[in-house]
Amino acid sequence: MLDQSLLDLRNSLRLVFSDRMPEVTFDWEVSDRAVSEIGGRLIEDFVLRRIPHIAETLQDRHSRSLAVTVPITGRTIEDFRFVTTHDSFNVELLVDVKGHNQQRRGSRPNLASIRKCIEFYSDPQLVHQEIVIFFCRYEPRVQRGNNRTQLIYEVLPRSFDEQHVIPLRWLGRANLDPGNIGSGGLILLARESNLITERRSREEFVILLQTLEQHLRERSANPTLNTDARGRAARAG
Repeated sequence: MLDQSLLDLRNSLRLVFSDRMPEVTFDWEVSDRAVSEIGGRLIEDFVLRRIPHIAETLQDRHSRSLAVTVPITGRTIEDFRFVTTHDSFNVELLVDVKGHNQQRRGSRPNLASIRKCIEFYSDPQLVHQEIVIFFCRYEPRVQRGNNRTQLIYEVLPRSFDEQHVIPLRWLGRANLDPGNIGSGGLILLARESNLITERRSREEFVILLQTLEQHLRERSANPTLNTDARGRAARAG
């Protein structure tokens, strides 16, 4: 059922961008930095505006039910919730939209708090829910002139494949970059260059998260571990 729900989500996202791409026009010449930073938020807003209607249209073609809800608060895991019903059983996909500008290198978007993920995947009441990341790859097209700027964000077709619309717990270990943001905040960042799929169970993902959490706490308690690691890397290079 999860695979079918993910397929419905991918098809819905593909339809969001099937007839037009996000675009915006300014009555001044926008800087390259602004062009780059606007894209992710514009992509997210474009999806949230269109996906509810798209899901309604798609469900008319199938016997199963599809529904989309967009939270009114910004303090949720998901940007939107994609719910499919199969034989009276709901699968809820908590979708986080991550726009990625293909002209930028080294991007590592914040995925989630490690502690909150451990709590989420350990809760038996939430087994019908999945955190899903939508890695939306795009290239900005810029036209400037006469003190105006037109921006069109071209979303790449591979954004809708199995590697780019993927449950968080299936992301490859090489794509999960744990980080410490201070004050006890431990988070997962994403390495997006080459996305890999590893189909873990919820239990396996919790064990991985706990291992990452312990590793970060050990590094925080003993900063010389970081210094020694950098020294070994420098000598190896």
